[in-house]
Amino acid sequence: MRTADACHELFLNYACNAKCAFCYNPPLTPELLRLELSYEQALRSLYDGARAGAKRLNLHGGEVTLRDDLPRILLAARRLGYEQITVVTNGVRLSRAGYVRELLACGATHIRLSVHGPDARTHDDVVAISGAFAKVLRAIEHLRAGRTPLGLNFVLIRRNYKTLPAFLDMFCLKLGLEDVIVYFPHLRGMMAINAEREGVTYAQAA
Repeated sequence: MRTADACHELFLNYACNAKCAFCYNPPLTPELLRLELSYEQALRSLYDGARAGAKRLNLHGGEVTLRDDLPRILLAARRLGYEQITVVTNGVRLSRAGYVRELLACGATHIRLSVHGPDARTHDDVVAISGAFAKVLRAIEHLRAGRTPLGLNFVLIRRNYKTLPAFLDMFCLKLGLEDVIVYFPHLRGMMAINAEREGVTYAQAA
């Protein structure tokens, strides 16, 4: 891999406002929440990645937008020379146009939204947040208005795999989004606990 292609993956926190049964993180406990990186630790990781030559950065959680210092982290990343900075998020907080503008102004160049159904009934049930789908749609409106590169992550589980064609029809054909990744969940964390209930086989998916 050329140095210019290097991507620094930074996991900022475990806290999340969603309760996805397929999450690769373990069940939240007070001890796990205390493992959240401090701003200083995040800055050190950013520095190490930049020093190693990475020009791309992916910010993961948990839910990174729960961190009040996320804009500050984005500013630091931009100043360290990262050229592509992707925020991976469930999009709930991005329903606020002002917050979207703040993240973009501070350095976010790409957004990846976790969306797991073509409608509120499916998506809200999967993430266990009432109104989450409506907020994701508002987030998409705000991001497209700002011409922000936007991608979607869809995790395939027993509760939503039959909705995948409708999901692709809505987001790819009707909304014109081209960057969509469909995942089978990692068999670890919450998904390891819920595998029997939430799992879907390759045969079912086909």
